[in-house]
Amino acid sequence: WGAYNFWKMASIKSMLLPTLLRDGGPDGPARLLPPRVEDKKLRRLFRSTPKIFEPIEQLFHKQATNQHERLFGVVGANGPDFFRSSIKNHIWICVAQIIFYGGQIVAKDAGVLILGDAPAAVAPDVMS
Repeated sequence: WGAYNFWKMASIKSMLLPTLLRDGGPDGPARLLPPRVEDKKLRRLFRSTPKIFEPIEQLFHKQATNQHERLFGVVGANGPDFFRSSIKNHIWICVAQIIFYGGQIVAKDAGVLILGDAPAAVAPDVMS
């Protein structure tokens, strides 16, 4: 899920950033090319949605009204809100996992289940 969010945002970002082109090696002169989104052919060929995710994104489809929204692919006008929510939910799930699996309670419970020494391991927790 995180890899998908990262890939989608990185592909859109690559279309929006200008390209630095060096002529004649590392010490040669450099030119700054306009962003790829300004090239009609590159814009037409750009696909930010992998085929495997198109059916999922189709559920959230809304017709794009401008060029920025078209960069989000199938999601279109819902793109900014869809991916903002997706990234936010993914971060909360990651934080919850860190708290859940990294907390002492879960670690102790797992130890009790694995070792099978429930009374000796549980007694200190019950007493405190």
